[in-house]
Amino acid sequence: MTFSVSCECGKNHAVSAGSAGSRFQCECNLTVNVPSLAQLRDMAGIVPIEAPLEFEIPELLESGTIPKSECADCGRTPAELVHFVADCEQLHTKSSGGFSWGMFLITGGQLFLWQDEVVEFHGRDTMIPTPVCLCSQCHRNLNSLRPQAIADQFGRILIIGGLLSLLVIHWSIAVTIFATGVAAKLYASKTAERFQKQLRLIIESEPMYRKIFRMYPDAIILVER
Repeated sequence: MTFSVSCECGKNHAVSAGSAGSRFQCECNLTVNVPSLAQLRDMAGIVPIEAPLEFEIPELLESGTIPKSECADCGRTPAELVHFVADCEQLHTKSSGGFSWGMFLITGGQLFLWQDEVVEFHGRDTMIPTPVCLCSQCHRNLNSLRPQAIADQFGRILIIGGLLSLLVIHWSIAVTIFATGVAAKLYASKTAERFQKQLRLIIESEPMYRKIFRMYPDAIILVER
């Protein structure tokens, strides 16, 4: 398909979709800049094709269209760019068939039918950058809400330790250790949940990013190091 672009001298030129974003010299010696493909399609009255968010948002970021330069939380300036990434979807597999220990044990090893293993792929890895600008105060406030991995690890250790200690110490002490571990895990989970809610509020201040959560409501925001 060809499109028409005009030189300042008034001469029209036919260009292909592959020429989008390039430039050439007119017969009058003036340089003609070919618009982007989206602009060419719009000029020709063609309904634009909406690009997937994982391509559209990086293009807007590269062009400087987003994010806003003021703080995404309080709206103040100056504000510095803080990098976040929306983990929208992950590829996972599901296997069926093959060897089954359950069937092997049920039949006592006497009868076992082998089925060809079938692996199904579901979803895809989808990571979308969602940087925003934050002032120093809002950035500090956000970091104060950030969950500490050590709390989750501490809780896990206490839970395992409480279960194992049932064999060597009094049950009441073991239960106390176990309960403390569960409390630590719950605290870590609640902290992570509050942090995600605050991150989402900040990210959604950019209208383009709201599309992500409409399409991927379970997306998790990651903080780039």
